[in-house]
Amino acid sequence: AKERQSLAADESKAQAKQAEQWVNIGESVLNFFTGRSTRRAVSSATSKWNQAQAAAQNVEQSKQLIEQLTAEKQKLEEQLLADIADITARWEQVADALTTEQIKPRRTDVDVRTTALAWVPMWQVQYDDNLGERTTSIPAYIRP
Repeated sequence: AKERQSLAADESKAQAKQAEQWVNIGESVLNFFTGRSTRRAVSSATSKWNQAQAAAQNVEQSKQLIEQLTAEKQKLEEQLLADIADITARWEQVADALTTEQIKPRRTDVDVRTTALAWVPMWQVQYDDNLGERTTSIPAYIRP
C-alpha cells in the first residue's frame, strides 16, 4: 500500500513536470519569435525536460518495485500454504498413530498415605445498602 501511494505521488509529479516542460517549451518558442533572449529559455527548457524525464523514471521504478514486491508476496504466500500443508500432514500422521487404551485400576494400585480435612470458619452476613441487598463472607477466626 505504501509503494502504491508512492507510485501515485510519483505519477502526479511526473505529470506536473511534463506540463511545466511543455509550458516552458512554448515560452521558448514564443521568445524566439518575439526576439527575446532564447539562451536562458533554452537552458530552462532543457532543465525542465530533464526534470520531467527523471520524474517519469521515478514512476517506472515505482512500478517495477510494486511488481517485484507483489511477486515476492505471492511466493511467500505459496510457501506458507506449502508449509501449512506439510505441518498438517505430519501432525495428522501423529494423531492417526495415537491409540486409546482403557486401563482399569486395581485396589492394589491405589496407595493412600494421608487423609486431611481443612476447614476455615466464616460468617456469612447479609446487609442492605442503598444499592441493594448484598451478601459477604467474613472470617470467623483470625490467626494471631
